Amino acid sequence: MELADCELSGQAFRVEIQPREPRNLLILAGQIGPDAAAQLRDDAAHLAATGRGVDMDWREAESVTAASLQVLIALGVSLDGQGQTLRVTCDHPGIRGLLELAGLSNRFTCAIPMQGPIQGKPAA
Repeated sequence: MELADCELSGQAFRVEIQPREPRNLLILAGQIGPDAAAQLRDDAAHLAATGRGVDMDWREAESVTAASLQVLIALGVSLDGQGQTLRVTCDHPGIRGLLELAGLSNRFTCAIPMQGPIQGKPAA
């Protein structure tokens, strides 16, 4: 297990990799901003080198910047080239909304599409 729990420039984030068979798990939490993008870039290269697909849990992420999304998109493209996929297993409603507005939701498909209230969050 690889874990980066950092607080840089007042922005706390966590990037965690859990090697699993047949797919690795990538956990993102906190503010996945420019500082996190550098760590994420290194972790994405490691994940792509394993030859396994990646499940992503970003339900605890507070925000994701364009730089971090670019890293995740590149990871998805790399995995696609290997016949593998990057998929979201635990989604975040705010990030999903941002992806939909930006026209990127198809790049981050959910293993289990959300219907109604988000997991653990009651309907308003």
